[in-house]
Amino acid sequence: MASRLQAFLEAMSGSGSGSGSATIEADEGTGGDGGAGSSGGGRGRGEEEPQLTELVFTFDTTGSMYESLVAVKAELRKAVAKMIAELPHLRIGVVAHGDYCDGRATYVTKICPFTSDVGVLETFIGGVARTGGGDPPECYEYALQLARTAFQWTPGSSRAVVVIGDHVPHPPSYTNLGICWRSEMAALQDHGVTLYATAPFYETLAEATGGFLLHVDEMAWMPLMFVGLCYRQTSLEAFEDYRMQLIWNKVMDHNTPLNTLFMEMATPTVIKAHPEYNGHLREPWWDAAYDLASSPAYIYDDETESWNPAPGSADDLFAPVRPRPRRRRRRNADSSDPEPESSNSATGPSPPKRQKRNSSCR
Repeated sequence: MASRLQAFLEAMSGSGSGSGSATIEADEGTGGDGGAGSSGGGRGRGEEEPQLTELVFTFDTTGSMYESLVAVKAELRKAVAKMIAELPHLRIGVVAHGDYCDGRATYVTKICPFTSDVGVLETFIGGVARTGGGDPPECYEYALQLARTAFQWTPGSSRAVVVIGDHVPHPPSYTNLGICWRSEMAALQDHGVTLYATAPFYETLAEATGGFLLHVDEMAWMPLMFVGLCYRQTSLEAFEDYRMQLIWNKVMDHNTPLNTLFMEMATPTVIKAHPEYNGHLREPWWDAAYDLASSPAYIYDDETESWNPAPGSADDLFAPVRPRPRRRRRRNADSSDPEPESSNSATGPSPPKRQKRNSSCR
């Protein structure tokens, strides 16, 4: 008996995804009202235009993620190939990020725009290098902002962002742009973007936008998990068909942890945190009342499109300084005075200027 999943895929492969695009800011009227393919009784008919799904992955490449980075990259490459193979009407973008302090040595962010080309995505993900990260918080708030502003989101598309990381964002005062993860979360939600996350902190972020906290402890499940995520963005019916197809094909069973996650994803999202929970209460990135820094640590330069340490900040004071080239002394060709050659001897006095410079360097 042919599964509904097969029928769904055949319906999706019957027509194109459209070519129009616009920035997410310009899409004020299409954010969350569903558009083509939204929930309803007509879903699954062959005459309907399949809804375009657009998905952005952001992943942390700093030192704290280094042990998992190789596995994440390998499984993410498999995941994007599998997702695009099964969902023709899918565009994927990627944001790889370190932290603001990585701009001088490696990079702060690297972006792969929306594409359905598996080769482009695999090359980008495979070529992303490790970054340092510096202090424990990382620039997740900036990655969220880029997910909103740096991609050409198609009006009426089904939209999602997956945040892969293991730490917390910086407070707004950390940069001169005052980027706040809560504001970015709200802005993405206003434009119909569902957020999924892998770090425990981002349970709040995911639940507030109708997403889920995704567990990637078992890296082998990542391709199947992200394909399921795309089906859930399309419709709950298609998602359930995909889950059952995995069980029928003995890829997983009812007791598999992945199936438990799928069952959670199939139910409406609820806020699980206890009303009196205050675990993050005194952290400046969590509560703006504790963000007491008087000046930013990093400043964004619009001309060079780069992040630089703020003058006088700790990172500016301890940043490596390139040594100045040694000043060469000009020698008078007409003079036969051997004094310049013997000026460094113990018997001859050092030139006043040289003596002053040496004393100031000590």
